Amino acid sequence: MTQPLRMKLGRWLVASVIGAMTGFLVWYLGGPMGPILSTVPASPPKPLVSKGKNPEPVPSGPGMAYARALQSGDYEQVVSRTDWMMDRLERVRLETDDVASVEAARVRLCDALRERRPGGNRLTLQGMEDQYVFMTDAALKTVAMDTGRTDLDRPVKSREWIRVTYAAPERAPRDEADQPIHAWTIGVNLSDAGTVLKAGVVGNLEFDRDSISYDWNRVPGA
Repeated sequence: MTQPLRMKLGRWLVASVIGAMTGFLVWYLGGPMGPILSTVPASPPKPLVSKGKNPEPVPSGPGMAYARALQSGDYEQVVSRTDWMMDRLERVRLETDDVASVEAARVRLCDALRERRPGGNRLTLQGMEDQYVFMTDAALKTVAMDTGRTDLDRPVKSREWIRVTYAAPERAPRDEADQPIHAWTIGVNLSDAGTVLKAGVVGNLEFDRDSISYDWNRVPGA
């Protein structure tokens, strides 16, 4: 084998190994709470519901049902309402054809939702896990519906915007500067089946950062 040919072959082998390792890391770092997505900003609300002087209340949808399930600790329902989690369970079923393996995977997902890590309630550029957003004592109100994102892996039927207001600063999520958030508006992208689509690098939600309020003198729902 000539020297140039050996050099070309060596470069090809190195590129192949790097590609395989990169693919493995993307899969592995997805972890128990789902695949990694590119960092994408939240789209501003574009309500489908008319907003006049006396707007009609916006009816709650599947996004609110998902939020309430997280609030109440009904993690079985959260799993059943999360698109990628149901995909993962279906993949385990197809790969193993074993009911016990599927159930074990479901338990792992529920355990991950139940976990509360130190610092997990602090907002980052990548977002925040959903369980830190929909806290048990937070006030929730659907404030708008729109057509949702167009850049996700699956088509979005609608997006539900939920205003989340926290009861006390010591139990509220924190922003990047470690300031307690009193209220903000959260977007939940929904599939045709009403399941929640993953729209963040961390967690499934979108964060309208311009909607953040730090005014703790406001009444709940403000």
